[in-house]
Amino acid sequence: MPGLRWYYSGSMETRSGGRCTLAEYSPHQMTYDLQRLRLKGLVYRPPKTNRYFVTPYGWKVARLFSRLEARVSRPAGPLPVAGDRGCKSHRSGDETA
Repeated sequence: MPGLRWYYSGSMETRSGGRCTLAEYSPHQMTYDLQRLRLKGLVYRPPKTNRYFVTPYGWKVARLFSRLEARVSRPAGPLPVAGDRGCKSHRSGDETA
C-alpha cells in the first residue's frame, strides 16, 4: 500500500506505548498487540513479511488520541465567573453582555 510507513516487528519494541519496560515486553505480547491492531484495521501486514504499515485510518485514530490526550492533560485556563466582564449571568436573566 503506497504512502504508508512501515515498521519491522522487532522495531516495534521501542514503540510499545510505555505500558511496560522492554525487559517485560515479550515477543508474544508484541505479536498479540500487533495482531489486535491489524484486526482493527490500524496496521497492515503484507503477506510473508515481518513488516507492519500504519493505515490511513490508523493515522487518523492516532491523531485523534494525541489531540484528546493534549486536551485532557493540558491545564485548564481560568473558568469564567458570573461577576467577570463579558460573562453573561444566567441567574439574573440579563440578555446583554
